[in-house]
Amino acid sequence: MACLALLPLAASAPLRFFYQQWVAVQLARVRDPSLVVIGDSIAAGAMNFGRIDTINLASNGLETRQIARLLAKAKSYRPERILADGGMNDAISGPIDIDGLHKSWRTMCAEPTLVAALPTPTRSREINARLATIRTIIRSECTSIIDAPALTGSDGLLKPEYSLDGVHLRPRAYQFWIAALH
Repeated sequence: MACLALLPLAASAPLRFFYQQWVAVQLARVRDPSLVVIGDSIAAGAMNFGRIDTINLASNGLETRQIARLLAKAKSYRPERILADGGMNDAISGPIDIDGLHKSWRTMCAEPTLVAALPTPTRSREINARLATIRTIIRSECTSIIDAPALTGSDGLLKPEYSLDGVHLRPRAYQFWIAALH
């Protein structure tokens, strides 16, 4: 009977992730997590990188200023590292608030445990032009940065094999983030 109760967890990645996050938060009461993730839907798509000691606070639709507000909650878990990913929704909604982005990234990157993930390009040249500006801002404000250039084709666009919809990443694309974090 217990096996039947676990069947939905086995069959559903979102349910499995929700359960793993619940376990990770419970474990964080007795042991600091190795990683807390903050960010937009790109970061949310990483789920927990297949690790029970990772807490993912990322959420769909967040702009960088909103992601910066998650930093205090991320720090409250006392993780070894915080991974911040953001900028995609700022680029999509445009125009870019350059001063606001500088301020948000400066605030986040003042946290010594924070690693900033440069936003991956999309399949849209228009959005990528805005993302290039955001990547420059992140590089100017942060010292600990990860990038995944292998996701980008020679045309400067996100490779189709790593994309679900031209913006969001397929699960296997996150292997490049995992490799850069180690």
